[in-house]
Amino acid sequence: MWVSLTGDHEFARVQLYTKWADLDATIDKDPKLKDQAADLARISLHIIECTSSWRRDIEVVNPDLSLPDTGPDLPKLIRVLVTQVRPDKVHDYLDLQKNAILPAVQKSGAKFYNFAEKRFGEPTPEFVSVVGFSNWADLDDTIGAEKGLGKDGYQALLSQVRALIVQSEYIIYRYEPDESYLPAPTPPPAAK
Repeated sequence: MWVSLTGDHEFARVQLYTKWADLDATIDKDPKLKDQAADLARISLHIIECTSSWRRDIEVVNPDLSLPDTGPDLPKLIRVLVTQVRPDKVHDYLDLQKNAILPAVQKSGAKFYNFAEKRFGEPTPEFVSVVGFSNWADLDDTIGAEKGLGKDGYQALLSQVRALIVQSEYIIYRYEPDESYLPAPTPPPAAK
């Protein structure tokens, strides 16, 4: 669970899946959750009663345009950049991500960076970039591509990006560990 610290006050529940078929699983189909089914149904109903609105975004992380997975070590804060790209400029935007933005993020020393495409429910191509950081003071020095490129290099990058997009928005979220459940890590396969 993540809570927004900027923009609209919202909670974001992030669920990770490795394949589309994982979305087919329900409480009724998972025998491991049979004993908790009534509690989970009651909790879900309570959440619905307390919610003024909700939406479901399905995003597919591109591992070639992201840093390697950090496993259960999630950052305390994330800066989420949601970018609507002009339909005729998607290829150019992805090239810029691959050849300029990701290398700049790597150069910045960031430990957590994901790049994903929203797959369903959006009228125009929409991409989500997420960079992790520890505290608000990290923003005094800059983070992500801005830190990797420096002030002038980042301004040049922004000029390129602006020619390819419709709009973009930054939102800061804080991780809520007490409200979250992280499954136990899958043990590595046994040696033969």
